[in-house]
Amino acid sequence: MTVDCPGHPATQKYVIAANQWISCGNTPFDLVEAASIEIGPAVLLPDGRIFAIGATNHSALYTMPPNSNQPGTWTNGPTFPLPAGVAALGAKDAPACLLPNGLVLCVAGPVDGVSGDYLSPTYFFEFNPSTNSLSPITNPPTSAGPPYVGRFVLLPTGQVL
Repeated sequence: MTVDCPGHPATQKYVIAANQWISCGNTPFDLVEAASIEIGPAVLLPDGRIFAIGATNHSALYTMPPNSNQPGTWTNGPTFPLPAGVAALGAKDAPACLLPNGLVLCVAGPVDGVSGDYLSPTYFFEFNPSTNSLSPITNPPTSAGPPYVGRFVLLPTGQVL
């Protein structure tokens, strides 16, 4: 499954059995920052849906169809809660990690629609698939760098490095 960044908001998935890419329709909101053609991560959830995070303050959820040759469906995901003084947050080329409890750890930073701008700071969030909500994490505090410089590795202990 991929969002077609140059052809956004279109999406496609590769069906192995058919050896072809098929259209999965458009995301409900554009997840690609048009100026930079950047997007955020996409995470496969334990219930089989995909949580796709945009570089545009939006996110979306994809539900697989019963037959893999069918397109499936997209629904709205949550938008990032905005810290004071920040106009928009996005996960421009940023990481995410599925946690053992089924939540998704993700990050976002300020976005301004300018191609070369990768703005700081990085804010941390948890996505809860059960409530379709993003909650800010205040501990750890925000990072001084832009989101794209970060990486997440899930350790055997369930902690994230």
